[in-house]
Amino acid sequence: MKRINTWMADTFGIRMVKRAERPAVQFATKLKNPICVEVGTFKGGNALRILKKLKPSTLYVVDPWLEEAYTDYKKGTVNECYIEAMNRLMKYIKRGLVKVIRDYSITAIGKIPKADFIYLDGNHTYEYLKKEIPLYWNKLNHGGILAGHDIGLPEVARAVSEFVAEKGIYPIYSEPDWFFEKK
Repeated sequence: MKRINTWMADTFGIRMVKRAERPAVQFATKLKNPICVEVGTFKGGNALRILKKLKPSTLYVVDPWLEEAYTDYKKGTVNECYIEAMNRLMKYIKRGLVKVIRDYSITAIGKIPKADFIYLDGNHTYEYLKKEIPLYWNKLNHGGILAGHDIGLPEVARAVSEFVAEKGIYPIYSEPDWFFEKK
C-alpha cells in the first residue's frame, strides 16, 4: 500500500486509507432495491456480499470462467471456481434474483441493463480497464455507483484515475476499492 500511495500522491495528489473489506459495497447500502452488476464473480464471495448487504432486485454476475481469463491459476481450477460460485448462488438463481452471464465483460455489455451499482473486479490490465470503465459508466443510472476492486494495483489506479480526471468526477479510493457516483 505504501508504494501505490506514494505513486498516487505524486501523480494525482490523492492518498488512500486502508478500510474494511469491500467498502464500495458498504457505501452502496444507501441504494434502495438496486439493480446490481458484478463483473469478475470468480467463486461468488463478493456476489453473496452484494446480495446480503444491498438486497438488490436483480444481480447480474458476469464472468467467462475460462482458463485463459485466469492466467495466474492452475489449469482445471477455474471450472472448480465456477462450480463453487454456482453452488453459493444457486438459491438466488432459482428465485430469479441472480442472472448469470458467462462471458467477458466487454462482449457481455449488450446483455446488461441500466443498473444502480456496478462492481468491476475482472480483468485488471490497464488496456482492458480503459475500455471497460466507460462501457459500464454508460450502463449506470443517474445516482448510481460505479466501483471496483484492487485500487492498489498500479494499472487499476492509473485507468481509474485517468477516467475520473477526464470526467471531472471526485472518486473515493478506500483500499481495496475505488468508487464514485454518477450525478
